[in-house]
Parts: sequence; C-alpha cells; structure tokens
Amino acid sequence: MRARPAGSPVRPRTLVGKWLTAALLEQHELRDQLVAQFPRGPLTDDNQALITTICELAVRAYFGTGYDAHAVPEFAAGVHDRQDGNFSAGPAEVAAVVRAALGETDAGLSEIPPAKAITARILAVTHAFQLLEWDEPAVNYHVAEAEAIVFRQGWQPQLAT
Repeated sequence: MRARPAGSPVRPRTLVGKWLTAALLEQHELRDQLVAQFPRGPLTDDNQALITTICELAVRAYFGTGYDAHAVPEFAAGVHDRQDGNFSAGPAEVAAVVRAALGETDAGLSEIPPAKAITARILAVTHAFQLLEWDEPAVNYHVAEAEAIVFRQGWQPQLAT
C-alpha cells in the first residue's frame, strides 16, 4: 500500500472520516466541531463499518503480510502505554481488533462489546498512523480510500456537511 498518492489531493467526505482525520492530525478545534455534528447515541452500523475498514487499512499497512505473532501484543501494549487512561479498551481488546483486521478468524472479537471494539479500533488506527509517521496527504488518502471501500460495499456512512 502506498503511503501517499500521486496527483491531486484526496480528502475524506464523511463525518467519521473527517473527524478521524482531524483527530489523527491533532486538529483539535476541527475535531471538536465535527463531534458536535454527530447524532446522539451510538454510531450507526455504516459509520462503524468505516472505522473497521480504516483500522484494517492502517494495521495492514503497519504490519504488512508477514508479521510476527508477538508483534500484535507488543503493538497493543504500545497503544495502552500512550493512553491517558480515559479509554474503555485495554491491550486485550486492541490486540483482538488488530488480529481481526489482519484477517485472523479466531481473534476473540465476538467476546468484545461493540462500543469497546470501536474504541479499540480507533486506538489501533491512531497508534498505527503515528508509528507510520504519515503526513496530512497520506492520512487523507488512506481515510478516503477506506470511505471508497465501504461505499462500494453498500454502506452509507454519514456525509459531512
């Protein structure tokens, strides 16, 4: 997977995509403005599908195809070490979502409540993007690529206004 596309810049179009991009790029004011646009209640299945796809792209870019099985728990511990304690997902949940994103079928994801799994995916995405040291065009590209994938799959995450 390329870290940055050639040609014209690509930007996310969805509310979740723009919010996650702002969070990844530490654009706190924009992130907070976008949070205010989210509907009350849990994320829709469409928006969860987008977060799942972004997680898959990010961890696959970080780990590649021939990853060491010990690398996943180390990655999850690294996520935990960077947390400020305000998240509900710990290393076990992060490791499960990462293993699932890498295609492991027995990752233990079914035992994690959906809200905790979404938090773990967001934490994994953030950590992977930080370790990959992707700049703004690369972040925009990968989030927009995830959006394109979920739209092709028939999901309809909320578009940003």
